[in-house]
Amino acid sequence: MQKIFITKLIKTEFLLLFFLLPISLLAQLATINLPPFIADDSAKVWEVKTGLAYCEGPVVDFDGNLYFSEQSTGIIWKVTPDNVAIKWRTGVNTPNGLDISWDGYILCCERYQITKIDKNGKVVQTIVQDQSYGNINDLTLSSKGNIFFTNNANDFFFYSPTIGVKRYSGYNVNGIELIEERNCIFLNMCNNNKVVKCSINSDETININSMKTIISNILVPDGITVDSNYNIYIASYQEGKIFVYDSTGKQLGFIELKQNPSIRGNVSNCVFGGSDNKTLYITGNGGAYKINLKIAGRKRPDLLTFVNKYKVFGKNIITFKNSKYSSYNLLGKVIVSPYLLNNNYSIHLSSGIYIISYPNVNHNYKTSFYIKQ
Repeated sequence: MQKIFITKLIKTEFLLLFFLLPISLLAQLATINLPPFIADDSAKVWEVKTGLAYCEGPVVDFDGNLYFSEQSTGIIWKVTPDNVAIKWRTGVNTPNGLDISWDGYILCCERYQITKIDKNGKVVQTIVQDQSYGNINDLTLSSKGNIFFTNNANDFFFYSPTIGVKRYSGYNVNGIELIEERNCIFLNMCNNNKVVKCSINSDETININSMKTIISNILVPDGITVDSNYNIYIASYQEGKIFVYDSTGKQLGFIELKQNPSIRGNVSNCVFGGSDNKTLYITGNGGAYKINLKIAGRKRPDLLTFVNKYKVFGKNIITFKNSKYSSYNLLGKVIVSPYLLNNNYSIHLSSGIYIISYPNVNHNYKTSFYIKQ
């Protein structure tokens, strides 16, 4: 396979060329067939990190870092927004799907368990663990702390801290995506070459009786993501394509990756990220790739605050001119109290995500913003 070196995007929107190659070589990396409201005619697929084995499970954290798993080597990679790739965690037992919790931890499917990992790559909790689960494959989270996960065999599962684990047997599900605000979940049935949709009960267990096929004849549907208009992006492992459908299941187009002469396995999964959440990251044979689109990705309800509210980075001391405020974590519990520092009321925050609410003395109303260290 001929290695294709391409450009690295930087924030100034100029292109820094590492190797200047003919445009035809860049075009060989992918075929893009998407409608103009999703992608420009000039849209291209760019390499993020390549030269790897088969990769899976892309997820983007609140700082814009991309994480993905390289299964056969037991590595979880981290790629910063300025394209610095590091081995974030090594020695993982068959890492697969990844997701991010509301408090910024990475959740990882590794063999027959799901682990919770802090920003330094340290496992702080094993959430579920049982050899009977098989090789856990993919997962999706709700704002209530519940987890839906699959094993790419004959079962998928629902985990709740209060209910425990509920098994749904007889369904060969690979990719899975909860759309909480629409009270539904998508299940990619890879051996049946179809995608089904189910409604969610009040306790967030799945209403199996509501199962309805919305997409047929897609060969080995693997990972899945959704944009802000509820268009559906599905990785076809067999065909080496990301297929795009509208919310009714009508096909809108596709992205075909050609990084390997053997088409099978060229794509495995996809996720939205980037500064405007309009970058679609794709994993598969050889590493991770990206394409800039015109539509932003959907945000989970528990993560909307990180998009719509104000962010402050890099300081532990936050100072106000008055003490009439409260500080809460995302569960609504008061966690810090003000103290006097240099004639101003201040708070000292450890790493984490907080809601700070206080009266605006000039306009006499409450202002809220979010702080992440």
